[in-house]
Amino acid sequence: MRRELRAEAEQVESLVPQAMRALYRQDPTDPLIDFSVPQLRLLRLLGTAPRTASGLGEELGLSVSAITQMANRLASLGLISRTDDTNDRRIKHVTLTPKGIQLLAERRSRRVDQAQEILARMSPEKRKQLIEVLQEVVSAGGTHESTQPHFLVAELEQRLPPAS
Repeated sequence: MRRELRAEAEQVESLVPQAMRALYRQDPTDPLIDFSVPQLRLLRLLGTAPRTASGLGEELGLSVSAITQMANRLASLGLISRTDDTNDRRIKHVTLTPKGIQLLAERRSRRVDQAQEILARMSPEKRKQLIEVLQEVVSAGGTHESTQPHFLVAELEQRLPPAS
């Protein structure tokens, strides 16, 4: 049983990156194409709600200095803004700018279009099964993104070779 589970885990480890490449091809017109995985993850987190710099560090598993460096670059590109906390100037609040919101929305729309192309080649039953299985995987891994070991997610994302 344990060997069988290990073999299945090895298959999943191999298939997930392949599935991600099949679903989400690199788009050379994506203005975020040259961004690092941690930068994209930071932007995605801010897409759900503003955060503090230290909160981003905790959620992404990065030091505050690494967050500060990323935030400097993203702010210089006009994608995020940082403001001091009204009660404690040591605390920095980080939010997406309208430009950042627009770029993320466009990127998400392109990715949904790509997934739609692939899903259209599957039967309705298989699409439903896929969604149910993915929901089970998410549920088995934890109920909220911040409970996931982000460094493992980042490692997997960095190991994905570029789509051809």
